[in-house]
Amino acid sequence: QLFSSRYGLNITGTARSVAFCDHTLAQGEILCVPDTLDDPRFRDSPLVHGYPHIRFYAGIPLTTPDGHHIGTVCITDTQPRPPLTDADRQHLADIAALVMDRMEVHRLELLRHASQQRLESISATSPDAIICTDLRRGITFWNPAATAMFGYGPEEMAGQYVAGLIPERCQTDYRNELERL
Repeated sequence: QLFSSRYGLNITGTARSVAFCDHTLAQGEILCVPDTLDDPRFRDSPLVHGYPHIRFYAGIPLTTPDGHHIGTVCITDTQPRPPLTDADRQHLADIAALVMDRMEVHRLELLRHASQQRLESISATSPDAIICTDLRRGITFWNPAATAMFGYGPEEMAGQYVAGLIPERCQTDYRNELERL
């Protein structure tokens, strides 16, 4: 197991065979071990008797929307602690949800970037003008065919409102079509 993020721990990972988190992943829900010396799964662990001297463990799986456990968020201490309260369990679940939200945002950003790269690659040779806008209708992408058609380069048009390209006589139809969409 690798620790992607840690606080107060001077190691970056452990063998999975001794990983407390492996038990959390297998269980598929919050695992709380108030005193590792009282739990037969962990009492002989080198992580209990040697560094980092774990005596308390609480962890929750990080679960993808399709049900795959891809990691955990966990808390350890060198002293035994009381079992997690319902509020503690909710806080741990909330932290896991925040981590998964951040991972999903990152995944979507990577997907958006890959899609943008494909669009730019395809549109570079397209004979059709391709113009992309953001939700405020500011231009975010402008291909070479758009430059040929309108006479402006992508640098000039970045952030400009696409409505400025629409002839005055077509503005009402343009606004109506945007409303429809």
